[in-house]
Amino acid sequence: MKKIAVLFGGRSQEHDVSVLTALQFIQNMDTDKYTPLPIYVTEEGRWTTGDALLKKENYPQNLGKLTRCAASATNPLQEGGELMLFGKKLFGGPVRQHFDAAVLAFHGPYGEDGCLAGFMETAGIPYVGPRPMGAALSMNKMASKTFARGLGINVLDGRTIQRPADGRQLLNKDELKAATKGLKYPVIVKPNHLGSSIGVSKANNAEELNAALQPVFAHDDEAIIEPFVENLVEYNVAVSTAFDGTPTCSAPERPVSAEADELLDFSQKYLNHDGNDSKIQIGEGMASASRVINPDDLKNKERTQIETWAKDLFTTMGLTGVTRFDFLCNNKTRKFWFNEANTIPGSFSYFLWEHATPKILFPQLTTALIEEALKLHEDSGHSSKAPPKDAQIFKR
Repeated sequence: MKKIAVLFGGRSQEHDVSVLTALQFIQNMDTDKYTPLPIYVTEEGRWTTGDALLKKENYPQNLGKLTRCAASATNPLQEGGELMLFGKKLFGGPVRQHFDAAVLAFHGPYGEDGCLAGFMETAGIPYVGPRPMGAALSMNKMASKTFARGLGINVLDGRTIQRPADGRQLLNKDELKAATKGLKYPVIVKPNHLGSSIGVSKANNAEELNAALQPVFAHDDEAIIEPFVENLVEYNVAVSTAFDGTPTCSAPERPVSAEADELLDFSQKYLNHDGNDSKIQIGEGMASASRVINPDDLKNKERTQIETWAKDLFTTMGLTGVTRFDFLCNNKTRKFWFNEANTIPGSFSYFLWEHATPKILFPQLTTALIEEALKLHEDSGHSSKAPPKDAQIFKR
């Protein structure tokens, strides 16, 4: 039976959602094939493991004493990875725990942005999730839009504003004038490197824009400014090659906001109306957030269009695992624009796969993703022990 390390948490603003995604994945693993090894990265960046991590009700106050750990990159040619467990021995070095593959269940920076994917590549560990290039490109919204434009995909004309070098979260008069020159209002202001609608707001003039920059710059060093889409509706679709090696689309969804044209923020996606409890249950995941799956208002021609764009982006960005692509639409003109790519979507978008044709259940999805990770590793040439003959300088 293969041991699968599931890594989650981290220093991202989406820490809590990552915990839920990881627990959902673990709960839906095939226990006849795989044994989960939870690895929780605290908000301070400390790696820990322990059985208490498997229960949602333990977070964050009742986890007790966990075992401090670290992944080893000292033997990238071994089959799988190695976790170093500290404090298990009264005297001597750490205990070594082997695992066969890793699942990256992070959202946002320091996990979904390619940092840990790069470590996995360096360490030679099979892993579920995007490869480094696609992860880094997707995390930068403006870069991914520029990439999409090169493929002929519609994107909104936007610009970025850098946080002042001295750390200020507001622009002075001259900076604001330069940053907003030629800008037409209203606009949408949001972080360039975060997801889950954190820090997203609408601005009707330069003063409102400057005020909107403050929460953005509290979390990110760069803001993205885009035209406001009137009559806004959003459509999302997930893509994966884990099932048969070719890009396959899930069912599409239309997220639902409380009012027409209202922006979906973090609390609408994840919290109950009082803002104090999570909408997301372990058995339901993101399916419990407000959404319409296979919406009737999405015409067949429109669905084909966004599926084609999503598949093209998935392939050309070199993505693996599951990526959810989000699109904006003016509901009156029915014009579409690519908005962003989520390379480790909440709950791995399992609820969209359960409504696909043919239906793919969550346990089938987790198995397919793990098997894809193992195959990608096998096909990557990690087993090569020396440079090719024509690249060797020293005798061996």
